Amino acid sequence: MKDLKGAKTILIVKGVLIVAGVSLAYFGVIKPIFNKLGITNSKEDRKGKKAQESLSKDGYFNASLYNNNKSRVSITTNQADYSATQIYDAKYGGCYGFCDNEEMAVNGIKVAKSLVDISFISNQFSEYYSKDLGSYLESFLENKNYTEIVNYIKTLKKF
Repeated sequence: MKDLKGAKTILIVKGVLIVAGVSLAYFGVIKPIFNKLGITNSKEDRKGKKAQESLSKDGYFNASLYNNNKSRVSITTNQADYSATQIYDAKYGGCYGFCDNEEMAVNGIKVAKSLVDISFISNQFSEYYSKDLGSYLESFLENKNYTEIVNYIKTLKKF
């Protein structure tokens, strides 16, 4: 009887150690590697993806708000032009296509003091580069950058 009780205890301890080891291996090693490779999404990635979808759906990078409210813009044409250039140049970050400077693009958007200013920057971007600003940003921004942009946009008023 005693040997049976001891064997059960040893079996339970081994089972707990195996479960703990597998959990540690998965959550501590395998999952972070899968996240880096893009096989699974981390919490930050899911949040950034949601932010990206929100920006696309809400049309913040559409020039129509600016076109309907030109008199309500609070930044100068020079500021909008500079922001558009800064965003465009951020994709290559001065590294001849080998590195992006996502913060440079985010800062180009943060020049805006209202949603109509973002629309104005989008208009200038389209005018100079014949590209849609939202699509251009999607080509190189990371999920955390989208989260930062959405959080900034939430602080802005329409005009």
